[in-house]
Amino acid sequence: EIVIGDWSSDVCSSDLFATQFVGNPYVWGGTSLTNGADCSGFTQSVFANFGISIPRTAAAQASSGTPVDLSEIQAGDLLFYYGEIGRASC
Repeated sequence: EIVIGDWSSDVCSSDLFATQFVGNPYVWGGTSLTNGADCSGFTQSVFANFGISIPRTAAAQASSGTPVDLSEIQAGDLLFYYGEIGRASC
């Protein structure tokens, strides 16, 4: 199951913006694009840069979007999967 929100208008800009932070540290629970973030904190902070508010945790992000088929996924969509313990991961 794929989950997305309604933010497609800024997809290209957000993808390009996000790439400048590749290589920055992973910090569990972090939301800082420069000092470190975890996956959901990273996506939350990138989207916030474009005025788009999404929840903080991966589980909350996964349940706040609209499910689409894998064949319909588009650039900028957030992809979540459920692991062995039933927790959403990004």
